[in-house]
Amino acid sequence: MLLLQRLSFYSAIAIMLSATICFAAEKNVPAVKKSVPRWSRLQIQAATLTTGSGAPVALTNLDVELPPKEFKATKPTVIRSGDAFLTSEALTRLINDKIASTNIKDFKIETEEGQRAKISATMQKTGIPVPINIEGPVSLTKEGMLRLEIKSEKAGIIPIKSLAGMLGFSPEKSIKTKQSGAVRMEKDAVVVDPNALLGTAVGQVTKATTSSKGLMLRFGGKQ
Repeated sequence: MLLLQRLSFYSAIAIMLSATICFAAEKNVPAVKKSVPRWSRLQIQAATLTTGSGAPVALTNLDVELPPKEFKATKPTVIRSGDAFLTSEALTRLINDKIASTNIKDFKIETEEGQRAKISATMQKTGIPVPINIEGPVSLTKEGMLRLEIKSEKAGIIPIKSLAGMLGFSPEKSIKTKQSGAVRMEKDAVVVDPNALLGTAVGQVTKATTSSKGLMLRFGGKQ
């Protein structure tokens, strides 16, 4: 009987020691680190992107980074480098989609050689349709915005400044744009954000070239 009690006592001690050793071992096991979501790299030699407004954009030699699925709701696709070409018709459709004014009809953009562009439209003023024409050089700001400087502006055959004095008319007040900020009218220029126009990706535009066929945007640098 005494022998059995001693065996039971030693067995209990052995079980306790075993449990203690197991607990200590589990305590020292390093925690499994969660893997950090990684961005995917995609290279596109040639493709056509159709925007939400239905405007086709020709993409060439594009290097983009796609956000991991965990970030897709908050992180956009990033364009690292490449070219995007828009015809005058596609550019017209994109910008027209960003204009909120209901009194503007027949809005049209025509790009030209030598970094120049024209904007034409018909605007209702006091019930009278007034054709307007704006043209000037196209440049790129340091923020990567397209800027059409207004060098010539006419309403029909009358300079807009003269019309403003007669009817209280001015483009920057009459042409209202949507809150997206894709297009902004200033006193002496029309400013366009290429990223807001494309809508599906962001990138730094480093060069903009106009021709009689359309507008070429070159992306580069880091975001």
